[in-house]
Amino acid sequence: QDARFYATSARFEPFSNEGKPLVIQFTVKHEQKIDCGGGYVKVFPADLNQAGMHGDSQYYVMFGT
Repeated sequence: QDARFYATSARFEPFSNEGKPLVIQFTVKHEQKIDCGGGYVKVFPADLNQAGMHGDSQYYVMFGT
């Protein structure tokens, strides 16, 4: 079966980590043997229109596997 694309978005309350490290982590379980693919996390600005989110939406941090 071909790989699929999924996305989810969750808004959280504003916070400050000034003077402290920021740790963001996630776990992905890949159940298919594919040559190319992965999962990633993006942290967007608070004013993101989540309904209109797309691959070119501005983000602050992106990381993944």
